[in-house]
Amino acid sequence: SSSSSSSNVTMPDDARLLNNWSEPISTRKAFCDLARLTIPIVSGAFLNVGADRVSLSFVGHWDYKDITHYDGASIGKMYSNITGLSLGVAATIGLATFASQAYGCGLSRELNPIYFRRCLLLLLGCYAFAFTSAVIAHPLLVMLGQPPAVAKTSALYAQVQLIGVPFFWLTSSVTMLLNATKRTKPGLLMSIVSSIAQLLFCGLLTDPKIG
Repeated sequence: SSSSSSSNVTMPDDARLLNNWSEPISTRKAFCDLARLTIPIVSGAFLNVGADRVSLSFVGHWDYKDITHYDGASIGKMYSNITGLSLGVAATIGLATFASQAYGCGLSRELNPIYFRRCLLLLLGCYAFAFTSAVIAHPLLVMLGQPPAVAKTSALYAQVQLIGVPFFWLTSSVTMLLNATKRTKPGLLMSIVSSIAQLLFCGLLTDPKIG
């Protein structure tokens, strides 16, 4: 009875495709398939990191005579990354594993929405911690020995960056879900748009003529 019941089990399309794969794959084709998936992911990460670093160069445009802006950008950047940005990124790394397993079983459509909702709950907790850390950044940095002027600019930098942190977390989560289903180009497109927007707004908001 057990053999008859197992034979009646219907396999999802993706799993059936993998189960029936009997043709050998050439090294060239395997490399091309891997490159087709990897290049958009690596390019998107390069754009995100590159735009993030280039945006620091706009600090001197605001008031180059006040060196606390430079100190605040460097310390505030590290503070914000440790207490905010990196928390959400680290919390969503496991999403790629679960989404990949769901894709291998042919259950992406059923399971990915569940994973995404649970990810949002986790990110909500991370944002609560990041928000609290940004609010107390000024007195905390002063307590840790930073000069008051540097602590103030560092706190302001962390608080401004906090505005965009949840959007970066959301796009990272969606990108991970798409990458797990071998859809890597939408994530690259989001990285291109967000990088251009980041540099554009940095240039506009730090322009002394506009300020």
